[in-house]
Amino acid sequence: MSQSNADEIDLGIIFTSLKNSFNNLLIRLYYAIQFLIKKWWVIGIILILGIASGYLYEKNIKHEKTTTIIIQTNFKSTSYVYNALNLLNYKLDDNSYLEQIGFNHEGLITEIEIEPIVNILELLEKTMYNYRAIEPLLEKADFEDELLTSEVFFTDYKYHKIFLSTTSDANDEVIQNLINYLNSNSKFNEIKAVVIEDTKDQIKELNITIEGINNVMSSISEKSSVNSKPEDIYISTGSGIMDMGLLMEKKSGALKLREIMKTEIVKYDNIVTVMNNPSLHPKDKFFPLGQNSIPLYFLVAFLIYSYLKYQFKKVKKMVESKNSELYN
Repeated sequence: MSQSNADEIDLGIIFTSLKNSFNNLLIRLYYAIQFLIKKWWVIGIILILGIASGYLYEKNIKHEKTTTIIIQTNFKSTSYVYNALNLLNYKLDDNSYLEQIGFNHEGLITEIEIEPIVNILELLEKTMYNYRAIEPLLEKADFEDELLTSEVFFTDYKYHKIFLSTTSDANDEVIQNLINYLNSNSKFNEIKAVVIEDTKDQIKELNITIEGINNVMSSISEKSSVNSKPEDIYISTGSGIMDMGLLMEKKSGALKLREIMKTEIVKYDNIVTVMNNPSLHPKDKFFPLGQNSIPLYFLVAFLIYSYLKYQFKKVKKMVESKNSELYN
């Protein structure tokens, strides 16, 4: 019985404590609303000053711009692209060099960075048969992220991201100038012509192969019995017997390879192919400043100041009360 009474007392204390906490919250909310009503004119002035400050800030302060360009490097030009961009980033203050390569001498570009878009499957496909050869190189990387984007592997990735930062005066013409700069290498343009011609020849050969397989399949002279499974059907080629399933597998592989080559040759118009639609935009900031955000910052600062002032007065009264008790 006593245990039941004790439980009821504990629950009563909890409910009373929750009720008091809720009442205190309502009281604080009431005081806060009263404060806002009392200081409405101060808040209005702060908001007006904030909007005016934000307008002047946006009008007079020039924001840096940035964009991300996703590219595909063709003709094994990845190392060239990285070296060219690193050189350009190093020469951004050299006006004569910028003019020489077709850039504005006013230095619209402020920073260029490039990194690979990591594709584990693509990396494994290229290295799984040569793991022993690259194993000593793997030991040079201290962390996994550094390993995947390090010089050991960056040439094995097809796609890469260029991070471009510019001044506020730059426009999207800077992006096109950068791509033109990367596509202006005469040696790789010669390689491009050779690769495109070779790819076209390979597509022609695949067309002939596929046509030949179709002809062979349409001129079957020997078939298995009606009850045989399709994969057990054999055909005569004049010089021997060929497995029908193997022939269809060869055709399927040739069709897939032709599709890949036709897709890739579309991107072979340049050394570097842009895969997205990049456009310069103001660089993001941790605390954005503008006509909408500055008034809010002013208001928050005023509320914090008012709260600290209230707490200071409260503590001051407590100290004075304590001192009066000690001296009386």
